[in-house]
Amino acid sequence: MSEGLSGTKVGKQLAEHAKHSSGHDARDRRDRLLSVAEAVLWRATHPETNPAAPRGPTYMPQYRQPALDQAKALDEKADKAFAAGVSAGRTSDNYVRATVFLASVLFLVGISAHFPSRGARYGLIALSAVVLVVSLLQLAQLPRPPS
Repeated sequence: MSEGLSGTKVGKQLAEHAKHSSGHDARDRRDRLLSVAEAVLWRATHPETNPAAPRGPTYMPQYRQPALDQAKALDEKADKAFAAGVSAGRTSDNYVRATVFLASVLFLVGISAHFPSRGARYGLIALSAVVLVVSLLQLAQLPRPPS
């Protein structure tokens, strides 16, 4: 224990606090007593005059955050969900790209009929065939959508 802090001093302060608290159940009283005990331990470090003293009761080594383990577990769960979302976003982007390529095939074949030159028509149809093959290869590599 720190200098100037005795068990009886802490006990007296806790008893005094418990005597004045009323109208709350035992759990609330216990939580308040713990916070008072932490504050008493912190005050015993003389923070007004001791520059090495912790900045507050929550910076004391005895302080434990009550829901820290749950927060870490939820943070890990959120990281996994975020990674799954990023992966799903990439897959979605790949499906959209394949759809745009397939729409381009339809567009090129559709406008080829409006060209008077037979060479231009065949060129656009050949380009459409190449884009179609590339689109089908991309679609074959993508994961199947969930059913």
